[in-house]
Amino acid sequence: MPFVVILSKSIINFDNTKGDINLTMKFEFYSAGRIVFGQGVFSEIGNLSSDFGKKALIITVKDILETNNKLDQLRNELTKNNVECILYDNIDTEPDTEIVDKIAEIGFNNGVDVVIGIGGGSAIDTGKAVSGILANGGSASDYMEGIGKELPISKPSIPYIAVPTTAGTGAEVTKNAVIYSKEKNVKRSMRSPYLIPDIALADPELTVGLPREQTAYSGMDALTQLIEAYVSKKANPMTSVLAIHGIKIAGNAIIRTSNDGSDIEAREDMLLASLLSGLALANAGLGAVHGLASSLGAFSIPHGKVCAVLLPVILKENITYDIKRFAEIGGALTSKHFNSEKDAAYSVLDYIVELCVKLNIPENLKEYKIKKDSIPEIINKTGKSNLKANPKPFTEEELTELLERIL
Repeated sequence: MPFVVILSKSIINFDNTKGDINLTMKFEFYSAGRIVFGQGVFSEIGNLSSDFGKKALIITVKDILETNNKLDQLRNELTKNNVECILYDNIDTEPDTEIVDKIAEIGFNNGVDVVIGIGGGSAIDTGKAVSGILANGGSASDYMEGIGKELPISKPSIPYIAVPTTAGTGAEVTKNAVIYSKEKNVKRSMRSPYLIPDIALADPELTVGLPREQTAYSGMDALTQLIEAYVSKKANPMTSVLAIHGIKIAGNAIIRTSNDGSDIEAREDMLLASLLSGLALANAGLGAVHGLASSLGAFSIPHGKVCAVLLPVILKENITYDIKRFAEIGGALTSKHFNSEKDAAYSVLDYIVELCVKLNIPENLKEYKIKKDSIPEIINKTGKSNLKANPKPFTEEELTELLERIL
């Protein structure tokens, strides 16, 4: 399924007063400037990098390229194209502002021309943040929402190529970089259209070595993003088309990739679903699952696991607030015909509950022993924009009761 999509890194504007009354008909659409997708496209990394200059800063997770036997290929492709490789391979699963600033200093000191982020959402988001700082100066904390100086990112980032090795976050096509602040004990985003990668290079072969549990959790993150973007109050015609197609292929692909990690066709489907989820969420936003997951991430719980546990709980609350859209999701997930919209809508909940059982996902997060007196702080740090886009308007009391059930 190889393909290339080339768009301007600027936005697509669309204004129409006709259409589905549940969709926003005046909107802007953000995407990476170029999307290169398919088996084997990683071999193009050297040629793509050379278009931006002769010195590349590689940001990745230790050993991730050795797992896929890709480190030598990366170096060879860069060398063939006369691009010097500066490697930083010590990214943590929760990169913080100090790490981002440290890597940015390496970039400054070496005069790099292009940044390449290779890995899951953490590595790719770190790369976004570093490329932004290299162009704008300062520290990561200067630009993060809700903490620090909250400065705008006023200049385009230096060229950035995002290469995902997991099928979950869709970070390779989004405009925000999620970074952890030790000082505030919270995850927050640097956010700007200037942070959107210039190139998203998505090769399903890079996801083959991903362990089963991580495959399942990252897959559930992608499916959650697709569902939340589809029913978001900020959904528009373009995000809806992308999200519903991603939903059609994601449910089955998660099972197949988890059962057989070498199933390259399933890996390809799942990586495509993840990419589509990134495009959808970047333009339609998300919902209560991700709003709560952002604050629960401070307790060192894998993000995809939090999403998987929260999704059935939030679905049960949301479905009655948009029966039509959830019915459409039910048809896409199950490929079945239903006698009523209500039956189709509630099939989504049944499908997700069964999927979580098949993937051995727990029903709650009690193993992390989060104290109940932490709930007010969790709610206070919950992403407010996600709550606003959610079909159901949750009260603080309802969120408290919901968290008491799973913690």
